[in-house]
Amino acid sequence: MAGGQFVQQFLALKSKIEQIESERDLVLISEKEFSDLRADIYTLSRIVTSLGTTGASAAQISLLKAEMRNISLSLQTLETSKPNTQQLQQTVEDLRGRLEVCKEEYSAHVSAQSQTITPAFFGSNISAPVRCGEERLESISEPWTHGWDKAQIYGAWMKDPALLPGKENNIYIMPGYANPTKFYIYNNYENYITKRRKTTVSLPAGWAGTGYVIFNDALYFAQYNTAKVHAFNMTAKKVSVSATLPDALFQDAGKYAVGAYTDIDLAVDEQGLWAMYTTRKNDGFIVISRLDTDTLRVWTTNAKKSQIGNALFICGVMHTIGSHTEFLDRVNYSFDTRSGAESYESIPFSIKYALLSQLTYNARERLLFGWDAGHMITYSVTFKHI
Repeated sequence: MAGGQFVQQFLALKSKIEQIESERDLVLISEKEFSDLRADIYTLSRIVTSLGTTGASAAQISLLKAEMRNISLSLQTLETSKPNTQQLQQTVEDLRGRLEVCKEEYSAHVSAQSQTITPAFFGSNISAPVRCGEERLESISEPWTHGWDKAQIYGAWMKDPALLPGKENNIYIMPGYANPTKFYIYNNYENYITKRRKTTVSLPAGWAGTGYVIFNDALYFAQYNTAKVHAFNMTAKKVSVSATLPDALFQDAGKYAVGAYTDIDLAVDEQGLWAMYTTRKNDGFIVISRLDTDTLRVWTTNAKKSQIGNALFICGVMHTIGSHTEFLDRVNYSFDTRSGAESYESIPFSIKYALLSQLTYNARERLLFGWDAGHMITYSVTFKHI
């Protein structure tokens, strides 16, 4: 090759590289990126709304709302223009920074509010055991907020409904939903609030979803990416029994509307240990199995699992929640395993933080435990004579 030709090709290549370098920042922003930004703004909006109920000053709320408006305008500008990568990164970093500041402020308010809830809160709802067969669910209170995990949107927390000496005040925290293996125990409410003296427990296999339960010093959980349910004995620190739910869907194939691998949802009530799931044969409708009997008994329902927010068991009756995001939701359906009877209900139910991923009944406390966008909450329940 002649030297002149080489120089010309080299210069042409150099020019092309320089053109690419100058234009590479002109990128099309994907819909997913915009969707993620919109989701962050929505989450921030709900947090600011909650600040209004926890004693935050009007000036502080006004400032946060003004920041959100500015961020929304920035997002609109991005969607209608051709931003470069640097502009997008700067906007995203600004959003994340403001969101973190808001989270820190909000966390302080949640902590201050939880300090007003005394340890006597647990147990104060117990007047007498529910008379199963004679009483039924009448109403559910507004939620009490006890804590907030800003790092985990999905998770579960609970107490053991069995009254075990020395463990009756234990609080169990299980953050995450996609194959986590560690959960945490606080031996009383004070330590839970102050995050002191936490015990970490490791499981031999990761869990899926948020529908696990504690009963009689055992953690029952669905193993990640399987239809297996294990009972982990917390004294022996090992799995004591395992079972596979026949034909149960898993890995988001039979989830609640919230997603998050909620295919197999476990519950414990006055009557026993239950599993709620679905199968291909049952076309996505909830199947109920009772797990603490020698013979696996199965009930089929008319509740489409993917179209409901969550479900819970009280006195052998499954109750479903219409959504996982609506402020003003309702308990909309029930199925009684004793009679096979089903009914459509309309019991008001409040979802305060717009992402309820756990709802678990505790018969000893007569409370519902929930995990709502990282917030650990409880609801009081009342019953009426049938």
